[in-house]
Amino acid sequence: MNTDVNSPSSRSNSTAKRFRQEKNSTQTLKQPQAIRDQIREVEIVQSRLVMVALLAMLLLITLVARVYYLQVAQHDKFAALANDNRVNTQAIAPVRGLIFDREGKLLATNERTYNLEILPKGIADMDQFLAD
Repeated sequence: MNTDVNSPSSRSNSTAKRFRQEKNSTQTLKQPQAIRDQIREVEIVQSRLVMVALLAMLLLITLVARVYYLQVAQHDKFAALANDNRVNTQAIAPVRGLIFDREGKLLATNERTYNLEILPKGIADMDQFLAD
């Protein structure tokens, strides 16, 4: 008997074994699969849905709590900020002096002026406001 690993008979035996193994593995693939446990799969899906629903509820509760905090608890702070945003004061540059030409003729003069802007949507009774 030839015990050489590289001999032709040894190679043909190993090739035949490999062919039989491949044939057996393809036959096992063709066999019907075991029936799935549908009840267990439904339980898994339901547990995942419950987890997602709990996460969504947690996020919703967090959002509602934050809105409550900003709208109710911090109302005074944001009302003051809104009022400061509505009332706008501007500094006016100081008087610069008179401008004369070379002959001493007055070309430009400075006059104090005042501008008042009233927004109608902020006044309930415009006639009463103007009378005061």
